Amino acid sequence: MASCLELILILKNLMRIFPLLHFPSKLPTYPFPSSRRPIEPNFENASLQELRATMIPASKETQMRFMAIIMLGTGSKRDQVMRACDVTARALRKWIAAFNKRGIDGLIVRKRSGRPGRIPKQTAKTLKEDIENPRKAGREFWTAKAFHGYLKEQYQIDCS
Repeated sequence: MASCLELILILKNLMRIFPLLHFPSKLPTYPFPSSRRPIEPNFENASLQELRATMIPASKETQMRFMAIIMLGTGSKRDQVMRACDVTARALRKWIAAFNKRGIDGLIVRKRSGRPGRIPKQTAKTLKEDIENPRKAGREFWTAKAFHGYLKEQYQIDCS
């Protein structure tokens, strides 16, 4: 592994060999340079104390969002926050934008819709009754295999 001095010498030699290459004197402070200016959390929406108090009863994903905003509010750099929370710059930018737009409510994770269910609601109610009362189907109790066969026979539902 090369030392810092060796790396500097290599870089100087490269600059001498390739004079047209531009090596910036100062690297950007955030990890992914882009044309966008990084947005900052607006703490007029909620104080750090309010964020800490609201964070405690939340889900793990919501707590992670709160922690990211708190870290930014206490002076941590974006790259530190991204590494600590294991998120991309884009995700962090979205969290900050949501906090700035809707305050604490913007950080709370909402339920995602996901794939629609396979079983219609009315059938689901009937199935619940069948599970709770196996005698309706002429059984004393259900096994997974028996209930799977029952679903296929009675309701034409194939669970694989």
